[in-house]
Amino acid sequence: MDYKFSSLLDYVQPSPVAELLSLGADKSLISFGGGFPDSSLFPIEAISEAFVHAIHSQPDLSLQYSVIEGIPSLRQKVADRARATAGFDCRMEQVMLTQGGTQALDLVSSLLLERGDTVICENPTYMGAMGPFDLRGCRYVGVEMDDEGMDVDRLEAALKAHPEAKLIYTIPDFQNPTGVTLSTERRRRVVELANR
Repeated sequence: MDYKFSSLLDYVQPSPVAELLSLGADKSLISFGGGFPDSSLFPIEAISEAFVHAIHSQPDLSLQYSVIEGIPSLRQKVADRARATAGFDCRMEQVMLTQGGTQALDLVSSLLLERGDTVICENPTYMGAMGPFDLRGCRYVGVEMDDEGMDVDRLEAALKAHPEAKLIYTIPDFQNPTGVTLSTERRRRVVELANR
């Protein structure tokens, strides 16, 4: 049978994350690269109790579909926490729950990026982010990092050299793969540069 697949598949590359995850499944290895913490440290009892409590206390909420954006009461709690901890006005309507970071990046990419757009990212960066960007045929401009995170002087130079860039992808807290946290002053500069 001759299938007519989307031209987006022209940009699909094998996922390095999938390869890491398959290596991490090998029980003879201790993987530091695939996000596999020691399963003996999982709080199985606490998770089980919370799961049973959720099902029994709110079966309709726990076992039924909800709105696409996520359970409204949970979105409200996320918005409340963002207001309390980050100090910005966040409303429930501005919160969307996802299955994880990769799904969130895919949604953001669908919203902001066209085929062939330029993405500025840390060098090195989380290779799992590349999948949603690669699917759109994005070009990358890497910005070097140091002990305080992305070098914002180099970021500024990259933005001047690539004014067409549509997105700055950064992981400001415990950056993957380096573990570096972007300093407060640099965070301010990144926001300032992004707003220009």
